[in-house]
This record gives sequence, structure tokens and C-alpha cells, in this order.
Amino acid sequence: MKHNHCVACGTPNNLNQHHLVPRSLGGSEEESNLITLCGLCHAKAHRVQADWRHSELIRKAMRHKQIQGEYIGGGAPYGFEL
Repeated sequence: MKHNHCVACGTPNNLNQHHLVPRSLGGSEEESNLITLCGLCHAKAHRVQADWRHSELIRKAMRHKQIQGEYIGGGAPYGFEL
């Protein structure tokens, strides 16, 4: 696990790894594409509820890739609108 707590709510229980860019859309298994979420927050991330800021997670992942020189481009990849 990257962290010993959920980065969304802080709980140390029932931890999962969540892909910022989904594997189905070409996301990698690299640590820079993974965040630690509890089961509840992980489910929320996959449901993309109105109160869940999934677009912010993607924006952070894209920013990280830009800093590392892995992502170059003006628009959001894979049809995500930010």
C-alpha cells in the first residue's frame, strides 16, 4: 500500500488501491497512478457521485504526469472533461 490510511477520509481500515486513470483506459500499475482509498471511498470513486470530486483526482494525476514529463498535451485524455 502506498499509504496506511485512506487519502479521502483518513480511515486506516479496509484499504484498497485506486487507479487514477483506470486500467481500462490505459492507466498503469505505476505508483504515480495509484492512490489509497478505503472500501467506501473506493466505491464512491467508481460511482462518480455528484459530491465525489473524481475530476479532481484525474486533474491531480495529469498534473503529476506533466511534472514528470510523462503527459504532454492540452486536453484531458480519454474524453474526460475537467
